[in-house]
Amino acid sequence: VLLEDVAEVEYGYAPRFGGKFCNPLKITKFLLIFSHIQLLSAFVLLYLKLSALNTTMGAIMKNADLRKLFVEHPTGMVLAIILITVGHLKLKKDVSKNSLILFIISFLIMGYLIPWAKIHF
Repeated sequence: VLLEDVAEVEYGYAPRFGGKFCNPLKITKFLLIFSHIQLLSAFVLLYLKLSALNTTMGAIMKNADLRKLFVEHPTGMVLAIILITVGHLKLKKDVSKNSLILFIISFLIMGYLIPWAKIHF
């Protein structure tokens, strides 16, 4: 979803600035679909992980790593997907800088909340 968000910012607004790429509405539609599918699958994985962890919410909030994983990351990603949805709805009405700003903010939120230290390249 993060790469799709980059594609939206990079190529979706290129026709407005003289480029000859895809319609921004098509790119945001793919971004919207993929982000919502990923959100639903993430909720399923979060529920399975929480049930396997077998701990209370108080213990999760006291541990910084668990709080980041089970509270901050899902909340931020839901906020980013809400911004993507609102940006897509604004783009359906007219191409404006407001939708571009919403997509950039969602990109920054997603980039910040990805646990980069746990990803091994």
